[in-house]
Amino acid sequence: MHSNYLLEVDNSSASNGLSDMERKQYLDQIKELVQTVQTLLDANIALGNKQKELQAEADRKIAVLQDQVDKLTGELQARRRKMHGKNNEWT
Repeated sequence: MHSNYLLEVDNSSASNGLSDMERKQYLDQIKELVQTVQTLLDANIALGNKQKELQAEADRKIAVLQDQVDKLTGELQARRRKMHGKNNEWT
């Protein structure tokens, strides 16, 4: 698509009265803009991938912490049952 556009610009500029120098400058600006957009796209993809990695790591840490909370909650309930009897369990 990029090369097709440049070809169209090249062909149409001849009929627009642009000099060869103006046409070259125009095409160079388009190429630079396309390269800039590609760089931004690549950076955006890399950041998205990094964010996914960090989110997966955070999810794993949350799961570990939730397991610890569940374990400690179970231990606390067992101690309360032991101290106060099953009928006086606190929730």
